[in-house]
Amino acid sequence: MPATDTTPDTPAGLSQAAAQAFAANLSIRKAWLNSSAPLIQAVAFAAPTYTQGSATTVNLLGSATGLIRKFYLVVTGTLTTGAGTMNVNQPFGMTNLLSNITFTDLNTRVRHNTTGAHMHMIQAARRGWVPGASLQAAALTDNAQTYANVVGGSNGGVNWGVPGLAAAATWPPVGGFLSNMAPNLVTTVAKNFQWTWEIPVSYTDTDLRGCIWANQVTANNLLSCTINPNFFASTQPGAADVSGSGYTSSASAMGTLLPTLTNLKFTLYQDMFVQGPQDKNNNILLPQVDMAYSYNLLMVPAQALQANSDNVFFAAPNRQILSHMLFWDNYLYNTLPGGSDVTAIKIQIANSLVVRQMEPGILAYWTRNLLGTEMPTGSSGGTGTTKVDFTTYYIDTRRRPLNVQTSGNVGIYFNPNTVQGGAALNIGYEYLEIQSATFNAPGFGM
Repeated sequence: MPATDTTPDTPAGLSQAAAQAFAANLSIRKAWLNSSAPLIQAVAFAAPTYTQGSATTVNLLGSATGLIRKFYLVVTGTLTTGAGTMNVNQPFGMTNLLSNITFTDLNTRVRHNTTGAHMHMIQAARRGWVPGASLQAAALTDNAQTYANVVGGSNGGVNWGVPGLAAAATWPPVGGFLSNMAPNLVTTVAKNFQWTWEIPVSYTDTDLRGCIWANQVTANNLLSCTINPNFFASTQPGAADVSGSGYTSSASAMGTLLPTLTNLKFTLYQDMFVQGPQDKNNNILLPQVDMAYSYNLLMVPAQALQANSDNVFFAAPNRQILSHMLFWDNYLYNTLPGGSDVTAIKIQIANSLVVRQMEPGILAYWTRNLLGTEMPTGSSGGTGTTKVDFTTYYIDTRRRPLNVQTSGNVGIYFNPNTVQGGAALNIGYEYLEIQSATFNAPGFGM
């Protein structure tokens, strides 16, 4: 069932000045939501050239217009090989096309600095639904009567959903839109793809904390994307950790496969409000408290992991932690099921209060209840057929954010029972932060 956002945005125990600021902000926010004009427009384009092994950076500028809620980044292109076949790499596939996404606001503050996989999956956490997901036609119909012997046959009603595999004799699948779709196999036959990343600016569409007033001429908002230099990878010769790649092959070396990524096109859409509320002097009214916040996504590598120990990693101060997402690459761990190499994960505040304590099985249960599915798992490559040595964990605290400023330090404790020689842990933080010195002052409780 989709998650419901109940994050409080009006702290209790405020000073009179703070209470007045919050009340005014709430009134102005409602005016923007109820009376302004919401727009979604394509504002920037790029057509980069990709070279395997070279990091290519694509810079896209937002438009100096409106009160921005989010961006959509749509990437299209063509995949092919010179010889042989490459398989989509699990667990992250096409989301590994962008090895880094950095969003810098018009005040030169970096709000997002994370991976394409984290950016994609955090949208599932925010919505309680896999972003861009569609049920297959066989799973959702107007009428249960089907013609089983007819490929792509009518269900007796509206033909909802994407076609099933039986109907997808060619690429792209017959009868469906090319939306958040990429081929499972890359061959000598060219295949197109399209993928969309949602780049949040405000916390949600209606909770405008973090929104940006872009009507300024001094600077603009910048989205920088790094195309993964190792988007294609081979485990030949010998074993290799390919968890950061999009497509891989264990049968042929890269010099034989000669994969290409061509016809790339990046399109940036801006989701914003215009024609906002005004005062009696026709001055625009802005939600100043909402704009004092920044909503942030940050990927941080963990260092020096020890087996059978609580490896602790503390969040930076002045943050309200909404979630942790752990990317655990225990390369060449070879025991099923996934998660059997982790004893426990916990979150502790002020060095004393444990607010989350879980092992992988119960954490997966909680995640299924939040998202309707569980976090991706897969193999990092190498030899063997039973490995699930890459696991992902999502710890949700958005219903009562962990406020580092008021609660003391916030530490994530990760206790693996096995740490392979090439193991790596990366922690994806999602948090709100106050950027304005005015609203970060004592008495504002933010």
